[in-house]
Amino acid sequence: MKPPTHTRNPTLMKPSTHAIPGTSCEKQRKSGLSTALLASLVTLLLSSIPLHAQVLLNDTFTNSTRTNQNLPDSAHWYAGGGGSTLIVTNSTLRLLTDGVQRQTVVYFTDSGTQTLGVGDSLSVSFSFMSSGYETTSDLRFGLFDSGSNRVTADNLGNAPTNGVYADYTGYALISNFGTATNGSTLRARTVTTNSLFTPSAFSTLSGSTSGLGLTNGDTYYFTLTLTADSATNMSLNILMKDSTNATLINFSTTDTTNYYNSFDTFAFMSGTTSGNPPTNATGAAIFLDDVLITYSPVPEPRITGMMLLGSCFALGLVLWRRRSSRLG
Repeated sequence: MKPPTHTRNPTLMKPSTHAIPGTSCEKQRKSGLSTALLASLVTLLLSSIPLHAQVLLNDTFTNSTRTNQNLPDSAHWYAGGGGSTLIVTNSTLRLLTDGVQRQTVVYFTDSGTQTLGVGDSLSVSFSFMSSGYETTSDLRFGLFDSGSNRVTADNLGNAPTNGVYADYTGYALISNFGTATNGSTLRARTVTTNSLFTPSAFSTLSGSTSGLGLTNGDTYYFTLTLTADSATNMSLNILMKDSTNATLINFSTTDTTNYYNSFDTFAFMSGTTSGNPPTNATGAAIFLDDVLITYSPVPEPRITGMMLLGSCFALGLVLWRRRSSRLG
C-alpha cells in the first residue's frame, strides 16, 4: 500500500514577492521611489518657470464692442471712416468698405511699446473673410510703432491732415485678393507721409510669386511674425492657411537696413495697389476675428542656467542612488 500523497499548493511554494524590511531588495525599492519622487519634484519646479509667450491682445469680440480698451482681452479699434463702417456683429469685427478705401487701427499696449531684444519674437494672427471683393482689390496689414502719436477718434480717414500716421515705422504685408504676379510683398515703412498704407511709404523687402487668391465667403488664417535675429537683423515671416489648415502662402525675409524693433500698433486696410479706392460692389466688407498678438521673449540666462542646473542635479541624484543601492 502506497503512502498517501499530499497535493502541494503551488502558491505556497513560490518565494515571497514582498520585500523583507532591512533587506537589499527593500532598500532598492525605497531608493527607486525616492529617486522618482525627487525627479518629479525637480520636473515640476522647472515646468513652473514661465517660458511661454506673453499675450498682448486676444480679441475674440464676444463682448460685442470694439471700443473697450481692456488688454489683453479686448481693445479699442478705431475706424478710418465713420463709426458705422466698423462694427461688431456675430462676435466678428466687420469693416464695411462699400466701394471706398478704409482701414482700422488698434493699439496693443496701454502706453509705450513692446521692444524686441535679440532672439525675441512678436506675432499677430487672425481669421479673415471677405464679401463682395474683386480680385484687383488689395489687402494690407502690419505691425507698427506709433511713436506715441496715437489715434484717439474715428473718421480720420486713411491720410489724416493732422499727420498722426506720418512717423509710424514698422512692417507690413501688401498683397491683392487675386493671383497677380508679385502680388504679395513684405515691406518696411521707411518714408514719412500722412497715409499709413500708401505703397510709396514702404521699401520692399521680399515678395512671393503671386497674390493671395482669396475667394469671397471662405475663411482664411493669417500669421505675421517678426523675430530679432541679431542687433541689426529683423526677420519676417508671413503664413496663410485655409479652413482645412492647408498652407497657401509661407515665405520669409530679413531686414538688415532699417531694423525696427519696437511696436504698439496693428493696422489693417483694404484698397488697391495704386492707392485708389477699389471698385468693390456696394456692401463689400471684411470680417476679422480671433485677433491674437503675442510676445515671445528668449529665455533669460538665469532661467536657462536654472534648467541646466536642475537637470544636472536630477541626473546626479539618479546615478548616486543607483551606486548606493549596489553598495548597500
